[in-house]
Amino acid sequence: MLRIIKILLGILGGLFWTALMLSFADTKTAVMTIISALLHEAGHISALVMIKKKFSLPKLVASGFRIKTESSLSYKEEIIICAAGPLTNIIIFVFCLPHTPFFAVINLATAISNLLLLPGYDGYKITSDIISMLLGNEKSDVLMPHFALITCAVGVFLSLFLILLLNGGYWIFFVFFIVLLRQIFFLNKQTKNESF
Repeated sequence: MLRIIKILLGILGGLFWTALMLSFADTKTAVMTIISALLHEAGHISALVMIKKKFSLPKLVASGFRIKTESSLSYKEEIIICAAGPLTNIIIFVFCLPHTPFFAVINLATAISNLLLLPGYDGYKITSDIISMLLGNEKSDVLMPHFALITCAVGVFLSLFLILLLNGGYWIFFVFFIVLLRQIFFLNKQTKNESF
């Protein structure tokens, strides 16, 4: 059953990326979004190079790109690498704002979205690593799924507000709703495992 759910989530992720690219009003916005995502990944790669870690080329997954390292990382190294992507987008936002405000805003949106407390995102990993360093892995394993559930619930609520206010943003609702369902399923499964 879990394997079927993972396959369905993968298909939904692929459909999401296709729908997202088709949902842009113009090609220019789509291209700028892709460039912003690639610059984000360049930030991660720069951090990996600086701390001298071997890694694979970025791979496209449902939530964005993934880079795998060939060796294990310490919590501090993971925090540095994860923070480098959003930091790159924030730096680009600051420098581009006076000259190309639209591209600057896309970079800021990329940074903020990657700092969300959702599994697979930089913000989730950074927070998890900080909790693990301060309180231990077990506490992080317990707290992080709850943080993700709260993030999804807030995201669903805010996206409904955007839909009502702007009569648009349906894809944002779709993303948060799917992730919310995944988090509810994960917490339910975790609770059942703990009860045995």
